[in-house]
Amino acid sequence: SRLKIDASYLSPNVNMASRLEAATKQYGTPILMSHLFANSLSPAAYRFCRRIDKVTVKGSEDPVELFTFDVTDIPDYLGAVNSQGRAKARFGSDPNVAFLQRSIDKSFFSVFERGVELYLGGAWGDSTKEIRRALELKPGDGPCQTLLRVMGEAAEAPDSWAGVRNLTEK
Repeated sequence: SRLKIDASYLSPNVNMASRLEAATKQYGTPILMSHLFANSLSPAAYRFCRRIDKVTVKGSEDPVELFTFDVTDIPDYLGAVNSQGRAKARFGSDPNVAFLQRSIDKSFFSVFERGVELYLGGAWGDSTKEIRRALELKPGDGPCQTLLRVMGEAAEAPDSWAGVRNLTEK
């Protein structure tokens, strides 16, 4: 039929969306996105995203970098309303976009990023120190807690570590 949908195109994307949605619980964050999505954002929007891990999901062998968009404060409004009644945020110029992360210590992001780099590189002992520092700057942060749980007390990653882990929890 000419109306038939090619499920081989949709299935991997639906699987990824389902896995990311389920992983929000594991990472304790309401927003998770793949690197493919994050990289498609404007540079102004991308700078508000935070890389939190690199995983493979069931049903796919391709590693996926995970990103989140931290929101700690909600403004009264976000963006200008267009003729269709939709708000469009200007990430580069709307002060309310920056307001979304107002309560986060600005050094948190660089400390966390160093911790993630060390984690992915297998230096888990050093990574643990950085991630703990990040957690002091943003108490209760789900991605920090998840990475600390993954690394446990190990000073180094296992010999089989390739900078990516299987995301098996639902």
